[in-house]
Amino acid sequence: MAHPSSSKDRIDSAHHQIHHALAPRIAVLQTGDVAETLSPNGFEELATCLRPFEESVRGVTVRTSQLESKQCPTFPVQFEPLSTFAAQDRRSQSGANGNEDEDEGTCDRSIRPGEILDRISAHTLASSRAKSWQNLAPQLDPLDPSQLAQLQHSPIEDVAPWFTDARDLVLSTRSITRHETFGHPAAVILAVSNRSPDPMNAFASLYAATQPEACEAFTSRPYVDPNVLRYYVLVHDSSQGTDIEESKILLDSIKKLYGLNCCILILNSGSSPSPEISDLWSTSLSSGRSRAASSPYASLFDGEDVKRLRAFVRELVAQSLIPWMERSVGLWNESVIASRKGVAGRLFGAGRKFFASGTGSSAGKGEREGWNPQGGYYLPTSLESQTRRLADFAFLIRDYKLAASHYDVIRKDFVGDKAYRHAAAATEMFGLAHLMMMLASRASPIDVDSYLAGAAQLHRSAAIDPAGDSGLLEPLRAVLLYYEAYRALEFYRPAPAALLRVAGANGEASAGADLEVMSAMLIEQAALASLRLDAQRPALRKWAFYLIMAGHRYGQSGAKMLCQRAFGQARGVCLNLRRPKRKEFAEEDGDGGDEDKGTAAAEQDDQDQQSNNGFEWALIRSHVEHELGKQALNDGRAEDAVEHLLETLRPLPGISTTSSEEMPDAFASTHSSYFRDFLAAYGSATAASQAADQAELELPHPLVDLSHTCIQRTQSSASSMSEGPEWLALETAFTASQQSNSRAASSLASMDNLAISQDKAFALEVCIENPLCIPLSISDLCTSFTSPDSTASGSGVVADAEIATRQIELQPRERKILHLVHHCPTVGRYRAASISYRLAGQVPIVQPLNKRGPRLNATVQQRRNKIAQYGEDQSLVIEVRPPHPELEVELVDCAEKVEMGLGEEREVTMRLKNTGKAGLRGLVILSDRAEAVQIADAASASPPSSEGSSQEEEMTISNALTPSSPASLLAADATLIPGECTERRLLLRGASLGTIHLHLLFVFQLASDTVATSSTLFGKARYELTLHVQPVLDIGVEISPSREGFAYSLAISALNLTPQREPIEVTNVAFLSPRWRCDYKASSLPAHETLANLPPGQVVTAYVNIAESSDEGVRKSCGGVAMDHTIRQLRAQIVARDIDRNARPGEVKLQLSSSSMISDSNKQQEARTALLHAARTAWRETSLAREFPTIPSLEDRRRIFPLYQPEDLDVVVEWQLPSLSEGAPARTGRVFIFGLSLGPGIDTVRQLFTDSSQSNATASASSEASAAITEANSARKKITGQESQGQGHGRSMYEETDKQRAALVRNLRESALANEEDPLVVDIDVTSTHSPAPSSSRFVPVIFRVRNMSTTRSARCTIDLDAAVESDVDIAGAVAAAAPSQQQGDAGHPNITPLRKAAWVGRLTLRSSDATGDRGASGLVKPRETILLRALAARGTTTGGGEGFDWELGDWSIKVDVYADEGQDEAIAHFNSGRLRSGRLLPRAGASTVDRKVEKPAA
Repeated sequence: MAHPSSSKDRIDSAHHQIHHALAPRIAVLQTGDVAETLSPNGFEELATCLRPFEESVRGVTVRTSQLESKQCPTFPVQFEPLSTFAAQDRRSQSGANGNEDEDEGTCDRSIRPGEILDRISAHTLASSRAKSWQNLAPQLDPLDPSQLAQLQHSPIEDVAPWFTDARDLVLSTRSITRHETFGHPAAVILAVSNRSPDPMNAFASLYAATQPEACEAFTSRPYVDPNVLRYYVLVHDSSQGTDIEESKILLDSIKKLYGLNCCILILNSGSSPSPEISDLWSTSLSSGRSRAASSPYASLFDGEDVKRLRAFVRELVAQSLIPWMERSVGLWNESVIASRKGVAGRLFGAGRKFFASGTGSSAGKGEREGWNPQGGYYLPTSLESQTRRLADFAFLIRDYKLAASHYDVIRKDFVGDKAYRHAAAATEMFGLAHLMMMLASRASPIDVDSYLAGAAQLHRSAAIDPAGDSGLLEPLRAVLLYYEAYRALEFYRPAPAALLRVAGANGEASAGADLEVMSAMLIEQAALASLRLDAQRPALRKWAFYLIMAGHRYGQSGAKMLCQRAFGQARGVCLNLRRPKRKEFAEEDGDGGDEDKGTAAAEQDDQDQQSNNGFEWALIRSHVEHELGKQALNDGRAEDAVEHLLETLRPLPGISTTSSEEMPDAFASTHSSYFRDFLAAYGSATAASQAADQAELELPHPLVDLSHTCIQRTQSSASSMSEGPEWLALETAFTASQQSNSRAASSLASMDNLAISQDKAFALEVCIENPLCIPLSISDLCTSFTSPDSTASGSGVVADAEIATRQIELQPRERKILHLVHHCPTVGRYRAASISYRLAGQVPIVQPLNKRGPRLNATVQQRRNKIAQYGEDQSLVIEVRPPHPELEVELVDCAEKVEMGLGEEREVTMRLKNTGKAGLRGLVILSDRAEAVQIADAASASPPSSEGSSQEEEMTISNALTPSSPASLLAADATLIPGECTERRLLLRGASLGTIHLHLLFVFQLASDTVATSSTLFGKARYELTLHVQPVLDIGVEISPSREGFAYSLAISALNLTPQREPIEVTNVAFLSPRWRCDYKASSLPAHETLANLPPGQVVTAYVNIAESSDEGVRKSCGGVAMDHTIRQLRAQIVARDIDRNARPGEVKLQLSSSSMISDSNKQQEARTALLHAARTAWRETSLAREFPTIPSLEDRRRIFPLYQPEDLDVVVEWQLPSLSEGAPARTGRVFIFGLSLGPGIDTVRQLFTDSSQSNATASASSEASAAITEANSARKKITGQESQGQGHGRSMYEETDKQRAALVRNLRESALANEEDPLVVDIDVTSTHSPAPSSSRFVPVIFRVRNMSTTRSARCTIDLDAAVESDVDIAGAVAAAAPSQQQGDAGHPNITPLRKAAWVGRLTLRSSDATGDRGASGLVKPRETILLRALAARGTTTGGGEGFDWELGDWSIKVDVYADEGQDEAIAHFNSGRLRSGRLLPRAGASTVDRKVEKPAA
């Protein structure tokens, strides 16, 4: 913001500028003797003599219609000869009608409106002016904060002096128009010299000449009001030696005859010319408004004459003109108000509009009162004309409020008369009056641009009016006046739209294009106004866009300097408009960053081009460069032209097609023009330069795509050595497995570098893309290499001869992959530094290969750094080593794409050959999908121990989640010499549906006798294998409690989905669990025999009983202590303590139950077991990642959770299919169902938030574990309290940690670990009695068998029997009533009998404490315990004993309280089943049956 003093000066300057443009015009009529008096001074007219003093009146007071006095800092006026106001060339017919469309007068009779624009153009195109403007206003960069401040706050005179010159010329030009009275004379000076022989008669003659019927200014313009102030001046020539007293006596006579508006003016008091006085007129008359005399000005004027002239002008304005205007405003205001408010006035106005006859060429009495549509004017006596003059006078005496009210009224009347030019002028002044009121009151600005826009629309409507004038300058003058007010108010929001509207740059029909260079200046000011909208958030994109439009207009007008300046400033912004910084600039600003000079800029450009506004700005940027390049080439600056035109060789966004036929013609034409001009500029620069060697250029958008450019060993092995995150993960895993080997760890860095032997060639794979929409050709392709560690010179790398002579043709947007083969006989490390080529056979281009490596995020500082840090790229580095081993991998009996079924396991032969020059040893293999591939003929690193029979075995394995370790392919002391090959068997498995991409990493160690240095210790080879897996067998498992004992029943459903629709055979069903085993003795038939033959598309179900292991040791190991490791680690995680990195779950003993005998060999069994273990690990890790997203680290999840939970059960279904080809072995496979949970769920998370005094601490719990519990409780309460009180967003340094803890706690409480389930299962036994008494058969004993299926939880239950059934009913009546409906509706079902509810009798509440046995006072049902609760049900009493009816047991419900392991008094969970329907029928009377059904299975 500006200081108050500068703000006042700015407002005063705007006041003066606006009032000077609309200053009252004073006509001067003089006699010939006055011209004789002034001629020695170089003046022909008194108006010319008074010209320097037009703005000298300062500090006068005006009075408004409300009798309010206002101090005017300045009150400018304009003096013009009376002849100026007469039409230049009147035609008889047009003069009678007042129609001078083509002869509008101006302030100078030699200047017409069109000539003003010519003067502006000539003034702007002058070379001397251009040089001075460059010195006064240097080019500023808005991206520089200091220069931006200059653009935003400096005066317009300092930023764009050419605009101020043009503005002053336009505003100083005054036209005499029909639609406003500012250009009409407000007063007439009648001047007579004392040289006149008869001064009194001379004044009388002048008075007569100013009468309406005699004055040409009034007769030629019937719309000019002749009611003007007449002021009489007696010019006394001191050089004649006459007595001044005689002139004073003559003045008294004049006052007596003509009034007090008289004065005497004494001139020619000097004797010799004064340069200072002469310069006063020279400066004032140099604006071009008057024709300068050949003789020096004011030769006979002295200082006293200058003072008298200044005093004369002030006396004229302050004592005569202003009072006369004030009186006129008062009188006209009363007259206009009376006319508009009176009834007669309203009726007259309506009648004149709707009933008046059309006006002809004769001016009748009725015509003088209204609108003349043919002449396009109002007579001065009309109400509209008087109102307009009243408003103009009120504006001049600073009564803006009165002026605005009359402008508002009169503009509506003008629209009603279709006087559009008049309406437009009144609307412009209405808005300007409001702006002047804002300036005067210092009030908050309001948007008045709607009035200016409405006036522009009215001007366009008036353009078709045959009586209207051209209207070229009126909108221009109006917008300049508005712009001055906007700048004074610092209210720039409406300024750009107003300026663009007049300049014709907003898409609307406008005469702005006819303004020539002035339209360019207006657009440039719109750009500056956009920059000043907000000092903190400048609109740089609009600034650049408007400057480009202005540059075009300047170029069309021939203003080269201003055109180049506009494009240059826009270029500076466009080059930095990459991505908007929303935090700094709301609309437009942004930059691209300088992290990587080679690739970051190009990548940023590509990202910008994909955005919505990227397309337009890419075109604009290229267009600006093209225009600057053409101008530089035309000016002879060929090197600058090359620099600019080189920037045009960029891709057009939004084009991705590679077909030239689909390429838009406009884009191809644009690029063709750009490229043609670039070649021409380069040819001119080359011809002008005398240098022998041509400098290499760098394209703004490189042809070489660095993201797809890398070095490969050979062209054939390029695909197998492609980089990717999978390979990086495998190499990291190998590094982790070799941490104990210090020598290996020191040389692992060499694995990341591409290494070849001295006798081997390598290929630089280069991806070249034509970014243009035209064909391109490149030749003389050459690659430059450097040595990163200075071990060798890059000149030792030699390319094949074919590369240098090859010419490559690229079609529009075509992409090609080139393999540039090189070889190097010198040992060392080399980096591909750059690629050079010749474009179109003549332009040398070089592209640096500055490719950045992966982003660094290993340390906390690197992750927190706002500026991304990147490591060194290794894809363009080649290491030439002495001869070393190289491994070639090949699958002998299968292709690289294998078709398999889901779960299918197939052995293939892998051939390994050493193709290098040295031996290798210690060969190992790693895979990213261990569940899909294993070594079939190699011993496992840690084979699981097993014991038992072939159908039931026990396996002891580690219960930790560990990644797969490298598998050895050679014996410990074996060496694979050069040229030797070996074969190994791989076991492949279709682990998941769809496509599986297997990445196999082979790592080997050089033989000991060939090891030269530690840096050449390891080598590697890669192999990719693709498996296409299709569905074969779908397995579904349903779990339900068994009928008896602590066991479960599994329903295994198998669906044949083979694509060949062949029968499939299930050969074995195995179960694997820490606790459970398959009870084949309780099963009627082995599961694999039930599922032996599955027809295509059919579902077969087998039932298997699963029981708990009979080994007491297994039961104890699977108790509550199995999850102690997970609980300890979770406690440490919750209290933000680092978990124990070395702690792992112990071993777990698995019960393996198979339905058939195992016949595989030991090696086959080991490989199959390894596949099962890897599949189980992969499933477990995936499940944990999905269930616990708040523990994002895979390593943390591996350290916290075990591989098997105590209740887990895995199902393995082995199947067999006939071979696809004759003679081949049958296809076999296995389907795995992991993670079946038997038994009720237990809330393990509860132990994390239980106080140590209340928890069932195990014997191994230490004091540290108790402290962790307390700390976890504190963290939980703190987080929960903050969330409940809305304080979760507190400003503390631990806020983020608290949020993470709270999220982890919520995650644990919502997981399966916190799922406490009802452990009780209820069965109902119904038994009929054998009593011979008929009445005794009515009562039936019912037994509720309650089983606790939990292994750790005790429970207490209460069964409520529903007594709402009425047992005493009329059975006979019910039978009679039901018989007709049965006969009619149930004719097809004669055996259906009605069903009635049996009532519960006796005790209706059964508690677990009432069960048989010694329950004690607690009445708890202990783990694995079964209790019996007895009840009695009764049939209804009927005459027939209830025959013909089936009786159903009544409804019931159960409530269960669950207690922890230690049998606490307070229950940890409560369950209420709600009302249950038994669904059990009572036996018929006299029958002896027992029916039992599980009514309430476990959840």
